[in-house]
Amino acid sequence: MRGWGSLRDYENLDEYGPDEDRNGLLTVDELARLDPPLEPVQAPRGVLVGPENTQGDLLFAIDDCAPTVFECADCGAITEEACVWRANRPQCRACRHLTLLLDAQREVRAGRRRSVEDVRRRLADDRLAVVAVRLVGSVPDSAHGRSVPPAAHLDVVDRDGRPLAKVCTRLVADVDARTPADALPAEQAAAVLRPALVGRRLVFWSILSLGEVQRAGERLRVDFGLDGGSGQGGPDGGVLAAEVSTWRGDVDPATYRPRMFDEPDDAGVLLDLMRRMAATPVPDADSGAYLSSRTRDGRRGVLIAVTGPPGAIRRVEAVLTATGMLADDGHSAADRPVRPAPHHPGFVTAHLPGLVFDDDHEPG
Repeated sequence: MRGWGSLRDYENLDEYGPDEDRNGLLTVDELARLDPPLEPVQAPRGVLVGPENTQGDLLFAIDDCAPTVFECADCGAITEEACVWRANRPQCRACRHLTLLLDAQREVRAGRRRSVEDVRRRLADDRLAVVAVRLVGSVPDSAHGRSVPPAAHLDVVDRDGRPLAKVCTRLVADVDARTPADALPAEQAAAVLRPALVGRRLVFWSILSLGEVQRAGERLRVDFGLDGGSGQGGPDGGVLAAEVSTWRGDVDPATYRPRMFDEPDDAGVLLDLMRRMAATPVPDADSGAYLSSRTRDGRRGVLIAVTGPPGAIRRVEAVLTATGMLADDGHSAADRPVRPAPHHPGFVTAHLPGLVFDDDHEPG
């Protein structure tokens, strides 16, 4: 607890006698006896004055204080570290981590539906061409001040897995020791690729690898026929890496983002992956998401903070349940987390998972 010094450290403090109304100002000891206990974080507002104007205790306003301990509304932990307020409830670091992780998993689950449907749409297109790119080595590029791959293997199949093209091409003008012996000059490789890709809808793992080949074509004035905008849905419409990560749903607990995976260098492997995605049952978009998405009947989830005697809170919960306006969050009225209401002795605050309706959809 911070030391607040003595009266001489402050000027113009209001003075109060032992029996005088202090306008809600409390001493440090009185603050420590509150539930939850508080400690000052701002300068005092007044001072107790004894007989013959002897200095007494400094007085602080409750609004200038903070809890000395923090109680998590989810797990009940009493922590020394400040809880984070989220959705109108205090959470310890562990519960905050769990909440963020569950939110991330819920978001990925919603995205999985879109990924599956998009891959099904792509596979239904008879113009589909699946492209796998494997870059080879790295050589300095003095003209651009960075390193570039001297060659790339490109593998292309149609939606039925039939080979359309398979070639290794040079991406630099001069042959380097790190250039594969079977790498064709860019012009010859382009002559193999362009007929195989004309009129096709491309799907590829990442714009990064494909971009290296495209930039090499620009430097060498060669058109490989790999137009990144020829995928469905815009300039990056053919990219598949993010959709695969969303479909897998493996959320990194450190970053709360889906893990990214290595790029396949075989077009047949990439096509098989798309088929596995397309065969995945589409998840229920509403599953476990009352706080973040609309339910089928037009309701949205909200948290309702209720302060009062415990019995009154249970009655409010019963009314919401009876009218179909309470979501199931795994807590019953008997075990729902509550916390003392510091400004209302004997009262507690609970957070109920309510459901609100659209203006044109009211409960019957």
